Amino acid sequence: MKNILSNTNYQANKELFNSLSELYPYTIMEDNIMLFSNKLKEDGMPNIWGIEDHISSLKLRINEMNIEIVAISNQGGPLGFATKVVDIIHDFAVRNGYKIIISNDESGGYWDRIVAKYNDNVISINLT
Repeated sequence: MKNILSNTNYQANKELFNSLSELYPYTIMEDNIMLFSNKLKEDGMPNIWGIEDHISSLKLRINEMNIEIVAISNQGGPLGFATKVVDIIHDFAVRNGYKIIISNDESGGYWDRIVAKYNDNVISINLT
């Protein structure tokens, strides 16, 4: 399994999916959810959660107006990898009229730096 595309109604979403798929070996897009990871779970789906096995992963939820970064992890990638991913998402969002939502921040300050960098396009931060 490399890429699975299912119910991809919006060409723009495919563009973002394809751009991010170049960075992760395991990807899936179903309806408005995109999953990316460097590891697979036992059921064959991209592994998004967990601290074992040096996981680099991303989960996005997209609607007509927003791209929600539900989860991002860079435990298995090089330094700066997550910022490269966020830059791709931000550039796509600006070109296509999306806003970015950060739905969970357990980063210890990473998202504060991203918000300062892209404050015009990040519309919500929900801290846990």
